Amino acid sequence: MNMVKKLKDIGELKLLSWIYSKLGEQVRSRDDVVVGVGDDAADLKVERTKQLVITVDSLVEGVHFSLDYFTPSDV
Repeated sequence: MNMVKKLKDIGELKLLSWIYSKLGEQVRSRDDVVVGVGDDAADLKVERTKQLVITVDSLVEGVHFSLDYFTPSDV
């Protein structure tokens, strides 16, 4: 039985390592991936002369903010 893990329990870097372990070779072998899985962004070649940077980040309660001090709409 798989247990669901929470990001706050495993940490961002461990999650990224897990994702990279699953997709790493696919990402490394693609010509359209200029900079692959990293801390906060990937750089993709979308046309011969154009690149696209994609980024995502997360905010984890108890790590980056506390609801004791901020409302959900503040976050």
